[in-house]
Amino acid sequence: MAFQPGRRIRRQRFLVVTQETLSPDDITTVEGLLVTTPERTAFDALRLLRGAERLVVADALCHLGLTSVPAIRAYFAAQKRLRNLRVGARLIDLVEPLAESPMETRVRVALIEGGLPRPVAQFVVLDGWGDFVARLDLAYPDDKVAVEYDGAWHWDTRRDDDRRRDRLRAMGWDVLVVSAEDLKRPEAIVARTAAALRRRAA
Repeated sequence: MAFQPGRRIRRQRFLVVTQETLSPDDITTVEGLLVTTPERTAFDALRLLRGAERLVVADALCHLGLTSVPAIRAYFAAQKRLRNLRVGARLIDLVEPLAESPMETRVRVALIEGGLPRPVAQFVVLDGWGDFVARLDLAYPDDKVAVEYDGAWHWDTRRDDDRRRDRLRAMGWDVLVVSAEDLKRPEAIVARTAAALRRRAA
């Protein structure tokens, strides 16, 4: 669908409309479609979206290598007098290029917003001989607490996941498993994780 310059697009179901002036440098072409550049997209997401979705977009763009945290920071620094500029800039340090899925981002944000320290993303656990054991979605390595997200696709690898987590627990790790259903009550995820961290500190 082509739109004439200056024409307003009305808000529709599943479509939120924000009108701003774009520099030609903010526009690129992907498969014949005009879209905003990765830096501009991350910039707008961090300023204009709500909740964890702001970081879902920025994490994904960085994880795919389309942009980076320094590039996003530089883009913010070059902007002036735009809506929510400071709000978005404060979120840059929370962007996580290692996040491998939107749900991992949402779990991480729930933990941080719940007052817990920022977990380490994609933490690699080795055994006493230096052999690979697991790569954890989110971890508090000093406390040996892991938080893993299980999506629907994990049912295909359930046995492998169970064996891996049994091995981690045998090594002294506390492994918490989170599902999409759990994310409907993020405070419960925070409470479980906080309890695990308290047990480790006792």
